[in-house]
Amino acid sequence: MTHSKPPPPGACLIPMNLDGPHECAILRAQRVICGWKIEIAQKVRKQMAEGQRTLYWICLPPNSEALSAYSAPDIAELPTITREQGVYLPIGHISLDKQDWPEVEGMEPEVGLTSPDGSVLTITTLFVCTVAISLFLV
Repeated sequence: MTHSKPPPPGACLIPMNLDGPHECAILRAQRVICGWKIEIAQKVRKQMAEGQRTLYWICLPPNSEALSAYSAPDIAELPTITREQGVYLPIGHISLDKQDWPEVEGMEPEVGLTSPDGSVLTITTLFVCTVAISLFLV
């Protein structure tokens, strides 16, 4: 049985900007929560600059009705990011990559996982904060 739930109103993907300390700190904090590749920011910054990797924040607007079921302290603990369009809560992150990035040092990338023209990407990182995970699941 297949089931899909539409994303909450206002949910969006916003490209990360890892050139400054604020978003690097948010990414690090989310990586600490998931316990995996905590010091990822510096490595992926280079890959992003080369156009091989794109990291996005999974965001909601701070006044999203989807968050109304959660207590104010839970929401208040979430950091915010600011773009020209407004202020957002980065409730998670996702990496969409033009090439396979093996986790084992020395292992060659699997070339068949992606398409050279960028029409097929890999998802190598996906994280959603526990305070918001039920917004995207059944």
